This record gives sequence, C-alpha cells and structure tokens, in this order.
Amino acid sequence: MKIFLVAAGLAVAAGAAGNDFQSLETAGQGISLYKPNYAVIGADPILEAELQFSFKYRFVDEGTFGGGWQAVNQLYFAYTQKMFWDLEEDSAPYPNNYMDSYFSPELFWRKSDVFPAEAGAQVDLQFGYQHESNGRDGAFGRTWDRLCLQPVWTWGEAGEWRHAVALKCWAPLYVGDQMDDISDYYGFAELTLKTGAADGFAAEALLRKGSKDWNGAVEVTASYPVRPVNLYFYGQVFYGHGENLRLYNRETFTYRLGFAISR
Repeated sequence: MKIFLVAAGLAVAAGAAGNDFQSLETAGQGISLYKPNYAVIGADPILEAELQFSFKYRFVDEGTFGGGWQAVNQLYFAYTQKMFWDLEEDSAPYPNNYMDSYFSPELFWRKSDVFPAEAGAQVDLQFGYQHESNGRDGAFGRTWDRLCLQPVWTWGEAGEWRHAVALKCWAPLYVGDQMDDISDYYGFAELTLKTGAADGFAAEALLRKGSKDWNGAVEVTASYPVRPVNLYFYGQVFYGHGENLRLYNRETFTYRLGFAISR
C-alpha cells in the first residue's frame, strides 16, 4: 500500500503544471503541486534515503461562488508524506530498514494577490489546519495538530529570476504525550527564503528557532534543471532538530543528493 501511495503521488505531481514559486491548478481538475517532490540519498551519519511527495487539491475553480460564499473558491486540501530508509540495514524482513515516515494532511484557505500589484510584490496569505503524525503507537508514536498562518511575499517576473519570503506561524491544538515538549525544538514559527531562475539554479533556506535554549534548525536546498528531461538535480543540508518527526528532539547534521520532479 505504501508503494502504491508513493507512485500515485509522484504521478499526480509529475502531471501537474507549476512554476518555481507558485504551483498552478489545472482548471476543472484542481490537482497541483504543493511542496517539493524529491528523492535523495546521503549520510546521517549512516547511509540513508529520503523521499517526499506532496500535492494539493482545490475544491472548486476560481469564480465558482460569489457574494458571501467567495471564500469557498480558495479552499484547498493538501497531503505531504516524507519517508526515511536506512540503506545500510537489510531490507528483509520488512520493515528492517524502514526508519520512519510522517504524514501531513492539511485543510487551508489561500488568498492570492492580497494587495494590489503596485505594492511592489505579490502577497499571498494562507490559513488553515495541519496534522502531522508518523502512524506509530507507544513510545515511537508522534502526532500533533496545529493552526497555521503563512503570508508569502514574491518578487520578480514570471519566467525569470524570482525571490520569495514566507513566514509560517502556528498555534498547537493538540500534542501527543510522546512529544509534549515539541515547542522547545520547533518553536512557533519558521522563515523560508527562496531565490531562483525559472529554468536555472534555485536555492532555498529554512530557519526555525525553538522556544528553549538554542534549539532549532537550518535547512538549505539547491537545485538545477536536467534538460531535456523534466527533472532537477537536488541537494540538501540540514542541521538542528526536527528533520525526522520521531527524532524531533535529537540534533542531527545531514547532507543528501538526488533528483526532484518539482522544487
């Protein structure tokens, strides 16, 4: 079942249209890219693989409802799954080398172009509910729910160099007993900075500060298109807490290389 879900998610993402900063919905279908879709291999300090697939679904097309129901036009459901495998461990019997996975469904409202274009940047606003869990029980179980608010500022011409800043803030609604100190490591906000050319190099940095001591995380990713194939070379470096939900309170340093079908 997990393999089927991965294949289905990648197929959906590969067939959707999008650019480097703003995924585009196909009218009448509503499926589009959400977060980056990639597969990478690296060290942590063991040799391991990481796979992420992500898509979103728009319930109705723009302009479907008017008057007091206009907000329905901007309602989305999204799903992201990230998986980790230990490549130094035998894969049989299953799931010997399956380290962890976490599932993140979201329901949110997104408004594009909140302010007029004369403001100098496109401003999008997203607000909604996000669940994250690894589907396990007992000591290894991890789950929490939160309300999230994220404004995004984007500069640059479509098809050329673009730059974006996103500030995601959240308020926990429920936190499982096995991770009740999650805010000590995740805090209550994260900042994402991104710059890149439409058909060239792009880089992204994520900064997160926990509410205790110097806990937090820094993740830097870089990508470059592989033409004529619709792929990107994709690399990431992560330092801090929380890359793996099960090990959210453990400090790690990882570096990985691979390919992405969206960034």
